[in-house]
Amino acid sequence: MAKKVKIEHIDLLLQTLATATGQSRDHYGFGIMSERVGGTITKKYLYESLQKQMEKAAKQEVMVLSLMPNKLDEIAKYMGYGDFDKMIEHLESPIDPTLLSCTGTYYSYVRRSIPTGAVYQSPVQITQESGKIMFILKGPDRSYRGELTLSKGCLFCLMQSEDGKSFYHVYRIAGVTSPKVLQGVFSGILTGQEPIAGRTVLIRKEEKFEEMKNEEIPVDELEKSGDKEKQYLAIYFKEFSKNNLQINKSITYRIDDLSLEQH
Repeated sequence: MAKKVKIEHIDLLLQTLATATGQSRDHYGFGIMSERVGGTITKKYLYESLQKQMEKAAKQEVMVLSLMPNKLDEIAKYMGYGDFDKMIEHLESPIDPTLLSCTGTYYSYVRRSIPTGAVYQSPVQITQESGKIMFILKGPDRSYRGELTLSKGCLFCLMQSEDGKSFYHVYRIAGVTSPKVLQGVFSGILTGQEPIAGRTVLIRKEEKFEEMKNEEIPVDELEKSGDKEKQYLAIYFKEFSKNNLQINKSITYRIDDLSLEQH
């Protein structure tokens, strides 16, 4: 079924395609573009059904054209978008440069939620998908993903796994682009339905995400390492009370629960 499409959005689609393929918007250029996109997208469709029809509509002061959405989606998907509507939404509301500069691979570090001194290392990938910046964390048993957003100098992400487990991360960035190290906090729920929170660190790496590994590293091992980065991690995560937060036991769910010893 055809949909009404603004001619300005058709123009934006064709210009984005021309830029992506390095071609000019003429008969020859549209031929190259159609070869690159492939599928059902022909030179005739790009040149006559889109370019010429758009120009004709503009002269007649017609603001919309009726077009088949599947073909528009096909072009948008070639350029890495989920569909035509998502592409237009992204191009009209571009990703903040600070957010975009965070894309890459990192190791995430958090301290274990018990007094024993150990740090969890987890691979993280921050990537652009369909006009959004996504945060992907690979744990030893499950993976988490969520959209990374920016507000008031901080990065926010609600990460969720396929089985419903979730963690919330917030990192201070303050407008810095391409950060090497980010400090933040996390909150979530333990397996026993207990809320937990603590500090977390992201350190940018040049490794491939697929080759990065999960590790549980004792703090004293980090301290003894000759690697300056690991020594700094040991200093940061050494004290349990500075890195981990848990609530008191909730037994009666009355005020006297506040006097109970922590886990």
